[in-house]
Formats: sequence, C-alpha cells, structure tokens
Amino acid sequence: MRERHHSSEIERRYADMRATAQKRYPDVDGLSLELFFYLFHSVNRIQARIAEISQAFDLTLPGFNVLGLLSHGPREGMPLNELSRFLLVSRANVTGLIDSLARKGLVKRAHHETDRRVRLARITKKGEMVLESYRPHHFKKAREIAGTLTVDEKKTLVRILSKWNAGLGSPQEE
Repeated sequence: MRERHHSSEIERRYADMRATAQKRYPDVDGLSLELFFYLFHSVNRIQARIAEISQAFDLTLPGFNVLGLLSHGPREGMPLNELSRFLLVSRANVTGLIDSLARKGLVKRAHHETDRRVRLARITKKGEMVLESYRPHHFKKAREIAGTLTVDEKKTLVRILSKWNAGLGSPQEE
C-alpha cells in the first residue's frame, strides 16, 4: 500500500512539474518531460534494488559491471580506456574501480603485449567465482523487477529503448 501511495504522490508531482514547465517555457514538450521523469525515477529505483545485492557481496554495482565486462572480454584483458567507454565513465573512475577490485583480488592489471602505454585489466579466478555467485541473485532480482510487465510489454520496451539508444549516438559524438 505504501508503494502505491508513494507512486501516486510521484505521479502528482511529475504532473505539477510538467504543467509548471509548460507555462514557463513555451517550447517544452510535456510528454517528453514526463517520459524523462519516469525514466530517471525507474532507473534510480532499479539501481537501488540491484545495489542491495551487490552490497551483500561487498561490491558496488559498477564493480560488478566491470567484472561482467572482463568475464566476457579477451583472455589477455581489456584496456582501461575501453572499459571507460563501455561504462560511460571517465578513465579516472575506471582506474579507481580497478584499484578497488584489485585490492580485493578480483582483477589484475597487466601491460599490453605490444603497446606498453596501454594498461589492461583482467578478471582473476576469485573474481570469476564472486561473479558466478552473484549472478543468480542478480538474475532473480531482474526477473522480479520486470515481473510487472508481460512478455509482449518487455519486448516492446526493449525495442523502443534500443531504438532510442541508437538515436542517441555514442558519447564520443557529443
């Protein structure tokens, strides 16, 4: 009940903010604004629920994203600048993430074979074990979170978000 009350309160606030913005700024597309409000709110709530799981493993959500990328990357590791591009964060943030994961023994740093300027990160056996333990919990939570949608709604949402992401281009283009 509290969840539904909270949701209706948010919907009311979004409607008020949209109406105010449309009065003050004639070029405002109220529907796009409402879409952004709901999208940001949904992303924040999803991240909070997934973070509960990652914290139980003494890791952050970005840390698990790094482990996931490294587990599917080349055996020799991934360049830090490539990780930065995938995660849409600065190289400094990736360096901090890798430092933290390395202190926990979940990743190792390495030099590129032919270009010593390039730093690589690769997942360790311990990192693979932690990731393997984490994944079932993550997948269960994802199923739970998306459980309010039908299969067709999920397919539609994936199609729409894919189209939207393709239209946004890459961060390097901005």
